[in-house]
Amino acid sequence: MSVETTYFSALTHEKVKVTQNARIFGIVRRPAEWIDDVVDRNVSALAPPEELLEAYKTVEAAARDAGEANPEAIAWRSVDFEAQFHEYLSKPGPRRVLRQLVDDAREGPVWLVCYEADDEYCHRRLVAERIRRLARGDLPDRPHLDDACPDDEHEFVPDGRAPHTRSCLWCGLSSQTITDSLGGERP
Repeated sequence: MSVETTYFSALTHEKVKVTQNARIFGIVRRPAEWIDDVVDRNVSALAPPEELLEAYKTVEAAARDAGEANPEAIAWRSVDFEAQFHEYLSKPGPRRVLRQLVDDAREGPVWLVCYEADDEYCHRRLVAERIRRLARGDLPDRPHLDDACPDDEHEFVPDGRAPHTRSCLWCGLSSQTITDSLGGERP
């Protein structure tokens, strides 16, 4: 399984080597007209939501105008980008798309592409990490019951804690906890 990331300029100027069998997905909210010529498909469901993107860009521009050395880092921390984006990725729509990309990654190399050259403060790094984690079956650490998925959206997988225990791939709570504490149905 291979999930790689890059940015459009590197891809169009052949600064990265993409194998013939790779699937290339743009993950931008505002695709330029030429993007379809570069990627197999743009998946806007995995781009930051408009409100988060606008907040980030506003703070980044203000930091840049103020002469700050690293406006991206200031914006990232100021809007709590990582936490907000992970919350967004946990919603039903993005989750369905992530599942499909996990399946694609299991079949062959997948590349995620956006506009940012540096992925340190970029959503594509977070999407790639999430896909890799889901493909491995890693469960999130969720110690609070209020972090649980809605009842009909749990996806139970063997959790490795005991031979017959299962936990939700998305919220990390065990089926027993969900049944006993949240009143859900046993999977």
